[in-house]
Amino acid sequence: MERKKKVLIAVLDWGLGHATRCIPVVQALLEKNCRPILASNGRAYELLKKQFPDLKIYRLSSYNPQYPQGKNMVWKMAMQLPKFGYTIWREHREIEKIVARENIDAVISDNRYNCYSTKVKSVFMTHQTHVLMPDGHAWLEEQVNTLNRSFIRQYAECWIPAPDENLLQELCDSTAEYPKRFIGFLSDMKREEKQKKYDVCVVCSGPEPQRTLFENVVSAQLKTTELRYIVVRGKPEALNPVYSNTANQQVVNFLNTSSLAEVINESKIVIARSGYSMIMDLAKLQAKAIFIPTPGQTEQEHLAKKLMDKKIALAIPQENFELAPALQQAEQFSGFNHTFAFDQKLLHSALDSLLC
Repeated sequence: MERKKKVLIAVLDWGLGHATRCIPVVQALLEKNCRPILASNGRAYELLKKQFPDLKIYRLSSYNPQYPQGKNMVWKMAMQLPKFGYTIWREHREIEKIVARENIDAVISDNRYNCYSTKVKSVFMTHQTHVLMPDGHAWLEEQVNTLNRSFIRQYAECWIPAPDENLLQELCDSTAEYPKRFIGFLSDMKREEKQKKYDVCVVCSGPEPQRTLFENVVSAQLKTTELRYIVVRGKPEALNPVYSNTANQQVVNFLNTSSLAEVINESKIVIARSGYSMIMDLAKLQAKAIFIPTPGQTEQEHLAKKLMDKKIALAIPQENFELAPALQQAEQFSGFNHTFAFDQKLLHSALDSLLC
């Protein structure tokens, strides 16, 4: 019997989006009769462990990013550079040990800069090959992206989870000197026509303290209404899945992808961060959304503005969020529709190339 090829998938723990977009990659590998082995840490580790209880999963060193309470993201990240650098140094050694121990055939790294192997083909997956700097720090952009390119060049190929540059544009490095491949939008969500059980679904995500701040800002206003709502707190590490439950108000710590898809299908509108993976999921479900970008996270702010300019979804800064007018304004936006094409041919082609 031919040995199943083993593919190690190393996932960044920087919110849950990196883990959720790896789910269709894992499933595609299983369809190809491969043996995926997972590696991550923190909430991403907990999510993947619950999603794939039968797969082997390793803990990697943690970046453990801490976001600022305000918008000064650059200064907060700069203060954590020594910690990040140490994690980057350690994760390469951890990957090489797993590759040797498990006899790995290939490595896929989702935004973990040093999770490559010198012994087997390794690819880097990211939707942001060009890092945008916030206002006042544009002078740093060239240096940051020079470093970014140097890390990506360690890999055989860079995989971009989109069918083309249309949605990403300014987030894509058009001058990249490394091989890149578009692998199509990635989402495990399934759209179904459902009776609307909830007026609002809130999906919380991202590093602390901003995850908690987002939850508190939206939940405090929801509690003063008669709306039927569900809040998904984005805490897969919690032992009890249900946080609180009343007739019209439900709060859960975590939902797997199929359950989350179900409640979004049952909701009139979703309030969420404008992370790229969340955008892909909502596009797959053709949902209506209000986006509240993480303060100071330029990528989310950029994507939210782009979708608002296209009249797809309302975007509101966190400090200006007011529920009632937001729901009213959101009626002027179309929501996601068929313009976002989901086709796994690009992903399967990329995996076939990796495994050959």
